[in-house]
Amino acid sequence: METDPTRLVAVRASDAERDRTVSVLRERLAEGRISQDTFVARLDVALHARTRDELDGLLRDLPDAALPARAAPASTSAVDRFATMVEAASAFSRRMQTAWRRGKLPRLVLPSGGAQRLTVGRSPDCDLRLGDDGVSRYHADFHLQKGRWVVVDLGSTNGTRVNGWRITKPTPVNVGDMVSFGRLSFQLADHL
Repeated sequence: METDPTRLVAVRASDAERDRTVSVLRERLAEGRISQDTFVARLDVALHARTRDELDGLLRDLPDAALPARAAPASTSAVDRFATMVEAASAFSRRMQTAWRRGKLPRLVLPSGGAQRLTVGRSPDCDLRLGDDGVSRYHADFHLQKGRWVVVDLGSTNGTRVNGWRITKPTPVNVGDMVSFGRLSFQLADHL
């Protein structure tokens, strides 16, 4: 069987290139240049991309987005790569918290005093009733656990997210965190 020398061969994307693409997407989200929905959709594509071209396509239309440099041969240890990823995640988290503190999102104040639970959903029974079709009847529940607020998704259709990450188990939350119920997002605050 002969191969056609004029046929273009797609170059498989490396993990380092995938990480750089995800990093650029995170930066554009933190800068407010893409929406959370766009970030989530492109993150899914990036995690499943097979070629460099697919990764490059995710960044091509972004404002002021330079395409990531091609990966150099990996010569760093797994510990160094892990430390770099943790550092990048921490920097991203700081940028996101700074952006959210600017007041771009509506604030959600958790109960104080004797209240130890807050249910969120479309049902009139919920403590925080949200009239959006993307919110389930009983979407999420905040409750105090060992003196700390924890949010639990109640099997909602569109999910509950904390700081952009879909939660699958009880997740502690703090003032300044962004919590999303379907398409609606709020910043947790200690006062209005």
